Amino acid sequence: MQRSLDKFREALGNIQSDFAVLVLVGILVGIGSGLAGSLLQWSLGRFGPGIAELREARHWWAVFLPALGAGAAWYFLRRVTHFMGTGMPDVIYAAWREGGKMSKKSMFTQMVGSFLTVGLGGSAGPEGPIAFSGAAIGSNVGTLFRLSEKRRTILLCCGVAGATSAIFNAPVTGMFFAVEVVMGNWAAMAIMPIAISSVVANLVATQLVHDGRILFVKGGYEAAGLDYVTCLGLALLVGFVSVFFQRSLLRQKHFFRELSLPPLLKPMVGGLLVGLVGMALPDILSSGYPIIESFTVGLSGYGQSASGLWLLLALILLKVLTTGLTLGSGGCGGVFSPSLFLGAALGTLYWQLLVLLGPGISAHIAPVGAYALLGMAAMLGATIRAPVSALFLVAEITGSSITGEGAILIPFILTIATATLVSHYFQPIPFYHQALQEVGRVEALSLDANLMADMRIEEMMIPVPEALRESQTVTSAQTRALDQDRDRYPVIDGEGRYVGMVRSLHLLGVDSMAASLMLVADIMDASWPACRLTEDVPRLLAIFEQHDLCVVQILDEEGVLMGLVPADGFLRRYHLELRVQTS
Repeated sequence: MQRSLDKFREALGNIQSDFAVLVLVGILVGIGSGLAGSLLQWSLGRFGPGIAELREARHWWAVFLPALGAGAAWYFLRRVTHFMGTGMPDVIYAAWREGGKMSKKSMFTQMVGSFLTVGLGGSAGPEGPIAFSGAAIGSNVGTLFRLSEKRRTILLCCGVAGATSAIFNAPVTGMFFAVEVVMGNWAAMAIMPIAISSVVANLVATQLVHDGRILFVKGGYEAAGLDYVTCLGLALLVGFVSVFFQRSLLRQKHFFRELSLPPLLKPMVGGLLVGLVGMALPDILSSGYPIIESFTVGLSGYGQSASGLWLLLALILLKVLTTGLTLGSGGCGGVFSPSLFLGAALGTLYWQLLVLLGPGISAHIAPVGAYALLGMAAMLGATIRAPVSALFLVAEITGSSITGEGAILIPFILTIATATLVSHYFQPIPFYHQALQEVGRVEALSLDANLMADMRIEEMMIPVPEALRESQTVTSAQTRALDQDRDRYPVIDGEGRYVGMVRSLHLLGVDSMAASLMLVADIMDASWPACRLTEDVPRLLAIFEQHDLCVVQILDEEGVLMGLVPADGFLRRYHLELRVQTS
């Protein structure tokens, strides 16, 4: 086995084309992530209906099932596997700051945790955790074949695409989700391997588990004239609810973090509260796909009367609450399914309000199921900031019911774009990035972030040849300047703290009579920027770019001058890291 692996590594090393290597290994990642997605899908499909029957039978002890699932998931993740991550945010961080590196145990931790949480009734979705497992599979395949950080990161995205494709039966969505949310750019070399991995995973899942699309919407929905206007009102509603949903998740996470309880009891308390709500309103439990489907075909039973509208509003609010209780308390799950659930309910509520306030308007707008689909796509796009993925997801899981002659594709685009814009305006930081910001692991993700993450300021710093003191005379400084023949001289005070910079042009331009009467402090530029040794490399780069400098002073916490970083030294270190990560 080891000999075969070594031969395969050697063969990959002899292939000069990055594209060919990534396609070959991407197929393996697609198979692995497809198997992982199929396993989770089969497990939930095998045991989920039995759990639902127990709840429907109204057994008193069924209220404890979500607590049992969340507690078991927490214990497995934190005590058995010692996993301390946050799920999809860790995938994004690994892609941008860790060269695509994820641990081996990450290939199954979230998958098991999601099965326990969602399978026993937790109000969350399994899609985020399985995408995490797929990412870990891609990362470890790249590590197994000793590929560069650049290639390994692309394989991580292949795993995300494959797992998403497998669990949704949506290969196009898997590809776009990996590119939009994780990779963040549309590099031509990366898109094809990601697409191939997504297709391979979908083929695996189709053969093993899936027998068709997730939501069965017969035929398609056609857009009427008013839909191009009314969809904007739905977009505003969904955008505001998306912001409320995101902030609710964060607040409940903060609440449970500050709650004075043993760590294991927190997810169990959250699960117990979810179970109590679920006994009164079972539709809010688990991923909720059956009720989502009933919304999309207009047969949910909610909102058919005035009292039904209040019940539908309660369903929306309680879904937000229980999803926050599940995820905020420490349960394992994602926000895909809750977003689709909330969007479908909001679309139904909005359509019912239009009909209530405007009698006869139903003949001039699309059916209620169409507005449920509009709400689903808009809510998902606004929450995870992936509008293209949201559009294709709804198209794929419903059998392309939004496209075709006279279809509602244009209202879909308008609704998703407007809702995402509203969400971005009131919540500028994307949902997955918020979790990283909470633990101080992200400032801004840019295309250079994964390169600069491995660079350190002290590696580029050179000693200060000699600094001038602000209290010495210009005459004395001129003598030193003539001996050193430099263009710029840092200035320090009596305790070695940096106070400014003097250009040799200004220093030598003072005539001899004035020079004997003036101090260096009189001619120095006190506004010349400096960088702290404890700051990160992106901050150093920003100083170079904003002030067009050729050298930056490096200070310690007390402001004492420690050294200099020249611009050419920074570029040499950057290019060295570029070679390291791509070789």
